[in-house]
This record gives sequence, C-alpha cells and structure tokens, in this order.
Amino acid sequence: VVAALVLAEILVDSRSGLDWPITAGFALGNAVEAVVGAAVVWAWCGGTPDLRRTRDLAKYVIGAAGVGALCGALVGGLTKWWAFGVPLSQGVTQWFAGDAISVLVVGTSILLWRKQSHMITSRPLETAAVLLAAAGLSFVGFSTPIPPGTTVLPILAVAALRLGVLGTALTGVVVAAIGNYLTGSNLGLLGEAHTAEPIRVALAQLFVAVLVLTAMVIAQEVAKRTSAVRERDVERTERLRLESLTGVAQKLTAALTPFDVGKVLEHQLPRDLG
Repeated sequence: VVAALVLAEILVDSRSGLDWPITAGFALGNAVEAVVGAAVVWAWCGGTPDLRRTRDLAKYVIGAAGVGALCGALVGGLTKWWAFGVPLSQGVTQWFAGDAISVLVVGTSILLWRKQSHMITSRPLETAAVLLAAAGLSFVGFSTPIPPGTTVLPILAVAALRLGVLGTALTGVVVAAIGNYLTGSNLGLLGEAHTAEPIRVALAQLFVAVLVLTAMVIAQEVAKRTSAVRERDVERTERLRLESLTGVAQKLTAALTPFDVGKVLEHQLPRDLG
C-alpha cells in the first residue's frame, strides 16, 4: 500500500511539475498516514476490525480517519507551508478533511467487501438504482441553494436499510466525489460560502463524513435488529419442535397396543407436520 501511495504521488506530482523535495514531502505524508492509521487500529482492535460492529467502527474512525489522517495532514501541511507558503492551519485542515472522508468511505468499502459483498451482489439492480439516485441527489444538493443534507441523507438512509454498512460506504463514495467536485467549482450552498476555496471543500468533506457515519450507524442497528428477529424465530421453531416431540412421547408412553400407537400417530403427526 505504501509503495502504491509513493508511486501515485510521484506520477501525479511529475505531471504537475513539482520539485522532488515537495514530492518527497507529500509522499511521506501519505505513507505516515497509512502506517500510523493501520497500526493504531490494529492495536486497538487486536487485528483487522469488523466494521459491522459499532465498537470496531468507532475505533477505526478515531484511529484511521482521525489519528492517521491527522499525522499525514501535519506532514502534508508543513510541506505546503514550506513549499508554497500556504498557512499551516489551512493546509492541515484541507489535507485532513480530504483524507478523513476517503479513509471513511473507501477504506470501509475495502475492509467490508469480503464480509458483506453478498448484500451487493445479490441485489445488483437495487444497488445500481441506489448509487444512481445518490449521484442525482448529490448533484442537486451540491449545485443548488438547497441544503445538501435534505437530498443526500434520505438516500444514505435507504442504503443503510437495504444494503448494509458496505452499501452505505459505497453510496458515500459517490456522494463525496460529487460533493467535492461541485463545491470546488463554487456551486451550491457550500461552494458559495464566503471563505477560501480549500476551506469550503474541507467543510463539504467533513459534512459528508458526518452524514455517512450517521448512516453507517443506522445500518449497524438495522443489522442487529434483523439478526435478533431471525434468532428469535429460530428459537421459537425449535421450542415448538421440542414441545411436539414431548407430546408424542407422552402419548406413546400411554399407548398399550399397536392400535393405540397408530391412533397417536394418526392424530399427532398431521397436526404437527400439516
């Protein structure tokens, strides 16, 4: 992962004409972010986190999207300040916001794919419809004076109810990408705010992160309740089966002749089996 980060940074920066020291600073920031975030989450969770659980998701958000992204932002912000004179607070905020939302939606999708991809692959049309609706509603929310939460939150809620945490994260990828682009193009309520452009984009990213995280928690609660209902139904079925067997055993114990045994089976089995 670190090698891919460094290679991507070199390719992007070389096309932008940046000097090697600047490229090295940006690459170091990305590498530090990935290593620190992964190490903190691994230590807190005792291994790979299961983001279907609220506790693991909280540790992942704090460790990877919080501590890891902040460490990378400090290195990246210092590099921007040294190379371009960008105020340190602005550089750190911009870097942190962008990487935090990326860690939240992209990282979550990667970590959950092996555990929840069946919810996506078993509903391909519904998944495609949710993602397309998210794209359309995000475009409306981030390109018009309408508060983006009024259009984005409902589709995130649908994803949480129908597609689980993974589907919510994938929907968040769509919302974040469109929201970033439109806000950076000075469109919509956030894009027309009276602040510097990097700060506007950072606010949009943090706004999307809060919405996506809220929807993920909803998805977790839905999964817990669904699992509880399923377990209760299994329990009830098992209890009825044991009661039926107990009733048959009691009546067979009282049967004295083959004819009595036949009468027990004739009356009991159709009632229990249909």
